[in-house]
Amino acid sequence: MSNEDIKKIDDELVKLAEDGNLTIETSFNLGVRLGRILELQKIDELKLEYFHKQDNLYKLRLRAGKLNSKVLGHLEMLLHLSIKEHINISKYKCWSTGFESRFTDDAIFSDVIVDKRNVQFHSLRAGETQYHFIANFKITGKIAELFEKYNQSTNFEIVVDDDSGEGNVDIRSPKDLVKLYGLSAHSNFEMTDSGVDTYEDFVNALDKKLLFVKIDNSEN
Repeated sequence: MSNEDIKKIDDELVKLAEDGNLTIETSFNLGVRLGRILELQKIDELKLEYFHKQDNLYKLRLRAGKLNSKVLGHLEMLLHLSIKEHINISKYKCWSTGFESRFTDDAIFSDVIVDKRNVQFHSLRAGETQYHFIANFKITGKIAELFEKYNQSTNFEIVVDDDSGEGNVDIRSPKDLVKLYGLSAHSNFEMTDSGVDTYEDFVNALDKKLLFVKIDNSEN
């Protein structure tokens, strides 16, 4: 027996995983066969390449998850700032959204806000129950250019809590922002070292781009 026998075990392990057939029984059988090979070759300890790759994939997913959370946090900040400014300057001191046209119109941010925050209301869609719906927003301006440069989606969504079930929600003060939750956005990158590295470059560039927004907000 040789290293080819060990590679064969590793290849079978990969095939079982890819086909969805990696069970406790199949894993045990491969482990028994591998144990015999290691005993004959007098190898005390060995980690198959499959498990090295799984460890690396786990680390990549953790890293990507932290980066994605950072992006979502930035988008939520921009959205909250946009809504707060909308409340301050709107006639009725309120940001409203709903399925009737008048509520949809009320949800649209003014050009002044969009130019400053680079976010605009886009559309609504129904949720799984009558007590919530999903609001879609679009990133605009210089921020959108950065997203497009790194091939990231310029749309994001957030759940709107409609506790009355009437199909419209009013946000009248910052404390009402709790009615908006679960912000989500599609992230586009390969789960590889180079893919996550590129996504990290995007997040770092976004951090720098939004620095002026944080400074401006601290002065308000």
